[in-house]
Amino acid sequence: MGYGHDRRGHLRHELFPHQPHRVPCTNDLPMLCGPRLVYAGSQGVLSRQLEFEIARQDGAIEVQLPQGLAYVCNRADLLEHLPNIRHRLVGCVLRVGDLIARPNRTALVVDALPHIFRGFELHRTTGLKVDLFERARNHLHNGRNVDEFLVQAVNAFIGVCEALDSEGGLGCSDDLLGQIDEFVVELKEEAHFGPWNYRALEGLFAAYSKVFQPNMPRHMYTLRALWGAIDIRLRARLMTELSRELDRHSQRSNIQAMYRALSDINML
Repeated sequence: MGYGHDRRGHLRHELFPHQPHRVPCTNDLPMLCGPRLVYAGSQGVLSRQLEFEIARQDGAIEVQLPQGLAYVCNRADLLEHLPNIRHRLVGCVLRVGDLIARPNRTALVVDALPHIFRGFELHRTTGLKVDLFERARNHLHNGRNVDEFLVQAVNAFIGVCEALDSEGGLGCSDDLLGQIDEFVVELKEEAHFGPWNYRALEGLFAAYSKVFQPNMPRHMYTLRALWGAIDIRLRARLMTELSRELDRHSQRSNIQAMYRALSDINML
């Protein structure tokens, strides 16, 4: 029988018409095997889950945020810069909501977390330095008026500091602490603190107290510079506000350390 008939003489219904065997060639030379097909995902973009599975082989972990967002970051980077995650990391997944103490779960912290971990994800994929205050600087330079840029920039600063709080947050490396100091000085130079923006100033000091470490000369220098830029009439008011917070914190807390440091500065 021919190729087009079965044993009974009936026509075959092939899925594809028969074609003579051909050897695949490239540059007019026969190929020993056909080219491997690679599925690139929808529109050439790997799915997020597949991306994570590939990255995990290189030591990456998936960071899950309270609002449902997820980022793929390098494990070593997070352990180096966010020390409080060390004992809460389960396998290759970090659930950040489990790490943030309830008093620190403010709207500003929730807003800051995606920016922080997006920075770590970009560092893994591009090598760019993690910049905690890129968004806050945009507020400083693009605000329509002084009040607008000050409030937005200070809110971004507060969110970052509370998220990196060593007592109720993720913890903070010396490198990230250096970025916090640099931005405080930058903010001081851009804004003029006075009675008209006292609440922003109060929030700034309260946030800085979350990460303040008196044993670091850089922090003491920054604190003196910031304190010296404040209207003298507001210093006593700020000290009173800070003192009201002391009873809720241990003697070894950062806010206690800042209060003692400011008391020493006032006596100079």
